[in-house]
Amino acid sequence: MLDGLTGRPAVVAAQVATLHGTAADLHGVRTDLQRALRPVLAWPGRDVDQYLGLMTHNLDALAGLIGTAIAIALCAEAAESLVGSVRGHLQERVAALMAEAPRLADDGGPPEQALAAAVAECHRHALGQVAALVSSLTELAELVES
Repeated sequence: MLDGLTGRPAVVAAQVATLHGTAADLHGVRTDLQRALRPVLAWPGRDVDQYLGLMTHNLDALAGLIGTAIAIALCAEAAESLVGSVRGHLQERVAALMAEAPRLADDGGPPEQALAAAVAECHRHALGQVAALVSSLTELAELVES
């Protein structure tokens, strides 16, 4: 159910790695551009000043892109961590229910009612966890979009 809602953790991790790689590549491009501009700084003239002004804007733009790639990667990592936490918690709840099922069936009362009540409680808990997850991911998405 969570895979359908949030995607697969391995895919998110691969996207995060790609974003970090992109940031590193952009940093390399920015460093190369700065290195290439060093000899130009010694040239006199208005045309050179205009060119250097343009290149300064390019360096600033690259710095902004680097920061954006890192920020999106960090947001994706936060989402992945949140999803993993909820996934693990729900798996623990289901495992506890499965471990408890034989005892509930042997308690002397109607086993169907005891099991149904335990399953209903687990279901309510899961719905609450998934609703909180959706709310948190929606808020994170709104932060990223702003």
